[in-house]
Formats: sequence, structure tokens, C-alpha cells
Amino acid sequence: FTVFDSKGEAAAVLAIGSDDFPMLTISREGSSAIVGIATGGKGLLALSDKAGQFFTVTGGGDDPSSIMLNNNQAGTGIMLTGLKDGTMQLAMKQKDDLLAFLLAGGGNPTAFQMDNTDSSVKLQAQDGGVSLMQLGVGDDYARVMRNKDGSSEFAIVKKKSYAWKESGK
Repeated sequence: FTVFDSKGEAAAVLAIGSDDFPMLTISREGSSAIVGIATGGKGLLALSDKAGQFFTVTGGGDDPSSIMLNNNQAGTGIMLTGLKDGTMQLAMKQKDDLLAFLLAGGGNPTAFQMDNTDSSVKLQAQDGGVSLMQLGVGDDYARVMRNKDGSSEFAIVKKKSYAWKESGK
């Protein structure tokens, strides 16, 4: 079912897609909003404009819920995903590069990572009470670890070997 505006352009479309997927699309001047419900109760809301920016929200059914904001022209994107076990993931990317990542909740270890072309920051609370902070990428980095027993380690690694290491309580 299609509704046209005064210029003869499709302004609203109500359609049933494959697997009886009901969908409502509203369009104007290259921008659109889509609302639909897929099999198993998964919902979808998508907004897009002619400049390539879009926003989507999905969730329900057996799939994780997610919110995504992308700007295709700038090549940037943010995605927040909530898993059924209570875990939340947040990822930010630019073109094909992951710039920042955060994982928390659901009884899982918490992790944060930030990357740039020549540098990286990693913060993790790992299973067994170990925490880690690492600065740098590739074969050269500085690392601080704290173990469950209270012992700690500080190390500077050059070309995959310890350049300096200190550990103790």
C-alpha cells in the first residue's frame, strides 16, 4: 500500500516482506524512517538521510538489542549492543579502524580499549581478579598488571622481549 505526495513521490509505504515481515516506510526528500517487526518479535527502527547518516535500533526476540549510529560520508560509527546475559558492548569505529571498545556486565570481565594509528590503551579486569593496563601497540608497549594475590608487575616490552620488568607485592 503506497501513499504519494502532491509531486507524485512515494511518501509512505506499508508492505509485508518475506516471512510476513510488516514494515512501514515514510520518505521525504531523500530521508526515510522505517519501522518493522520481524519473525520472533524482533523490532526495527531505522532513520536515514540523503547524506548517508543513519540510525537504527533493533531488539526483541532471541537476538541482542542494539543501537547504531553511522555517518557513511565521514566513515564513522557507534554501536551499543545489550546481550541477554546483561553484557553491554560499545564500539566506536572510523572507516575500518576500531577506535574504542567497552565491554561490561553479565558477570564477564570488563574491558576498555582505545586505538589510534600508532598507539593503543587497553584496560581490563580479567577473570580470577587480574587487572591489566597496557599502553602501546605491536611489539613495543608498557604493561602494568595486578594479580588477585596482591602482587603486581610493571614491564616495558621492546620487540616482544622484556626491556625492563619489576614485580612484587
